[in-house]
Amino acid sequence: LTLQEVGKFSLKLLLAPCGLLLVHRLHVLQFLLGLDVLGHLLADGAITEVAKLNLSHCRKAVLCALHDGPVGVDVECVRSFTASLLDYTMCEREKAIIQSSSDPDAMFTSLWTRKEAVVKLTGEGVGSGMHHLLAPQRLEQEGIDVTTASGEGYFYSVATYRA
Repeated sequence: LTLQEVGKFSLKLLLAPCGLLLVHRLHVLQFLLGLDVLGHLLADGAITEVAKLNLSHCRKAVLCALHDGPVGVDVECVRSFTASLLDYTMCEREKAIIQSSSDPDAMFTSLWTRKEAVVKLTGEGVGSGMHHLLAPQRLEQEGIDVTTASGEGYFYSVATYRA
């Protein structure tokens, strides 16, 4: 077995009891012995810059992303939303997309996971509001890629910087 195969197998064993394991751009280059508080991998007792780790979970899924650079992830079960939450988190363009959707709750959840993944990638927090987070010109200017997909009753998003 290669070290990458050992790493993948170790993650599966670690997260299997929690539910579904989803991995995006997995780069396990060293055997994982632990993590420091910033998500750096610990190998042989020393912090390495081999990969960054980000985790998220909901009732139906666990999402673990390892990447050779910063990474942000979010996974959320589809749920209903209030008008005040919609106003606080979504810009006018996103509100229109949600309101015209055949499944507004699913569309809201999808957009919410994208925003959360970007916030976790950039580390900026939500104090300044969430309206601007997915503005196409902002994502382009900062070189942020966001991938979103769905499972049975949940959505997940992974945000990374373009190489």
